[in-house]
Amino acid sequence: MTSHSRTKAVIQRILQNTLHRSKALSNGGQNSHTPPQPSTVIASSSTKLDQSVLDFLESTAQPTYVRKKFKQLAQHQYEREVKNPEGRWGLDAGQTFMDHNRYADVIPYESTRVILGSEDEENTGPIEKNYINASYIHTPDGARRYIATQGPLVETVDRFWKMVWENVSSTNPESVSTIVMLTQTDEAGIEKSAQYWPVGVNHEFVFPYQSDELVVKLLDQQHSQEADCTISTLQLFLRRGDGRKFTVKHLLYNGWRDMSVPFSNETFLNFFQLYWNLHTSEAAPVIHCSAGIGRTGVFIALDYLFSAVPKMTKEEILKDPVFETVDQLRHARGTMVARASQLEYIYTLFRDMVLVDEALVEGS
Repeated sequence: MTSHSRTKAVIQRILQNTLHRSKALSNGGQNSHTPPQPSTVIASSSTKLDQSVLDFLESTAQPTYVRKKFKQLAQHQYEREVKNPEGRWGLDAGQTFMDHNRYADVIPYESTRVILGSEDEENTGPIEKNYINASYIHTPDGARRYIATQGPLVETVDRFWKMVWENVSSTNPESVSTIVMLTQTDEAGIEKSAQYWPVGVNHEFVFPYQSDELVVKLLDQQHSQEADCTISTLQLFLRRGDGRKFTVKHLLYNGWRDMSVPFSNETFLNFFQLYWNLHTSEAAPVIHCSAGIGRTGVFIALDYLFSAVPKMTKEEILKDPVFETVDQLRHARGTMVARASQLEYIYTLFRDMVLVDEALVEGS
């Protein structure tokens, strides 16, 4: 089996999972192993993949098309920020606390930034205590929410875990949430993220939290060769709290370097499937690379497209959902999908999604 054939086989498994979940939901059921999603009707017209769609898919494989779309994304973002620099697209908090940003040019918008303390305190307190370089991201259909963030700095590790706690603490403790890490701590001798989680089994990190202590404990660590990742099972709880303990799976993908695309489609898609299988919580998945825009943007865009493609009509495919998705992500966090090569990578997998999905729908 060729590399491309293996890639399509994994995409087929992921889309089959999507079809299974969507059919179960449309019949009134709910898959307990995945976050709740709205009921939908699968697009199943035999004309979904007619010549106009094939021609469109072929056009997206042209480098000139990708470069044009990447420039349009940048132009749209520029126009939004220039027209309303003090409102939705303002950067006030991030510009005030530059020492909390890993990169000076990657700052969250005021309208979508995560505000620490907003979930469980009467007020969020002064801005110097509630700022973190992280953004809430919603998919175009509004059905999914993520937290996109930078690789924590040594001095912001405590804020990172406060954010994670506030993200999970209102959910079912029996469910599992995820942190998806798409960078190494160091790449080519340059720090990309602090080592923010314990590395020894039963080791704990402890942080002050209000009048209590927030404990992050490593319960188990495994390595998956198939998905080229390290899976750390973490437990979060308050030392003097109500006894609730939350499980967080930390998924470190090893096959992707900064400013690039994954080394292997097969291991990356296996990693994707692993994430889908593990995340059962209503809490937003926390996704980060180094800056929280390039690799992070690719991952979130693909996660949405895997769930959306089986429901798309021919007309929706022809509107270019890749461009629409990335443009929507950039409404929430600037420069998501930071390189033209990363946009091209999304288009490549999108074409396979559409082609594989047509075969699945016709055979269902």
